[in-house]
Amino acid sequence: MAGSSVILSAMDSLAELYGRIDDLFRLPLAQLVHHQNKKWVDEMLDVSIRLMDMCNTARDMILQMKERVQSLRSTLHRRRGSNLEIGSEIGSYLSFRKKMNKDIMKCLETLKRTNHYKDISSSLLDDEDHLHLSEMVRVLREARFLTISIFHSLFSFMSMTKHWWRHGRWCLVSKLIRKGQVACEWEQQRALGEAELVDLALHVLCKQITSKDVEKERLPKAQIELEALEVSLEELEDGLESLFKHLIRTRVSLLNSLTC
Repeated sequence: MAGSSVILSAMDSLAELYGRIDDLFRLPLAQLVHHQNKKWVDEMLDVSIRLMDMCNTARDMILQMKERVQSLRSTLHRRRGSNLEIGSEIGSYLSFRKKMNKDIMKCLETLKRTNHYKDISSSLLDDEDHLHLSEMVRVLREARFLTISIFHSLFSFMSMTKHWWRHGRWCLVSKLIRKGQVACEWEQQRALGEAELVDLALHVLCKQITSKDVEKERLPKAQIELEALEVSLEELEDGLESLFKHLIRTRVSLLNSLTC
């Protein structure tokens, strides 16, 4: 699963791509070419709405998750609650994660349909009579596929896979806990995203909530992972805000091309 740094890097690349789109729209020939291909512009407008809706959904989920992380961090930081209260707060967070996971699965299905959206732009890619249009179509298609890919990575980053939870790594966690091992080889390799690392740390903490070493080892580990996740969520939130502005700017340019 990709960590936030990979997603943020992809967002930077996408921002550069949308910058190229802005440059193409500013060319004088763009207005005439787009006006003559209204059907294609209408198609791009429909796609833009889908992507903007998905961006808003992702932002809302990031915000909800960040608020939950902040609340849990505050509870663990105070350390005034009993182990039972801490366990209850952790259980509430994990329940929230499972509930959000259902919404994420729906979003991934929507992305799949959007990715397979039947379009007419492919027929315009090799239009030798309108090279500017061909370039615009190519860049917009590239931006569309990259945007969908980023959303897919983002939702996967926030997800909690059922198989992972019920059978896979949690089983390994339980075995390691029984053996008294603190670290896992796949955690040492940082093969997990920040959200999964928090899930892991909280699961371990819950398993040993009555243990004497909770304050000394498990609790600080959970706090570190929660802090890292909060930072990642804030960065992703900023990245989505920037992406949404690019989507709006592209949509406005498409609308303007129809009115000229």
